[in-house]
Amino acid sequence: MEQGPITYTPLVSGQLVSITFNKELLSDVGFAPGGSKLVVGRNAKMIDGNQADFEMTNNGECLILQCASAAGGWLILSHYVPV
Repeated sequence: MEQGPITYTPLVSGQLVSITFNKELLSDVGFAPGGSKLVVGRNAKMIDGNQADFEMTNNGECLILQCASAAGGWLILSHYVPV
């Protein structure tokens, strides 16, 4: 089973992206249950003003991003973390 994180990198400016992290689905396709995370690669753009990739580690965590422009980077429109 895979142990490392999965990385998703959004592509183009103007794009709206919705991401949901589902650990059960990952275990169904060969990733270690409960041991993975999803890394949202920033593609050389900032995510909400941060120069770091965004990590999702909670099962059911949801994120909606929109790329404002190549210079402006990605804006977090919504971020839900289940309790």
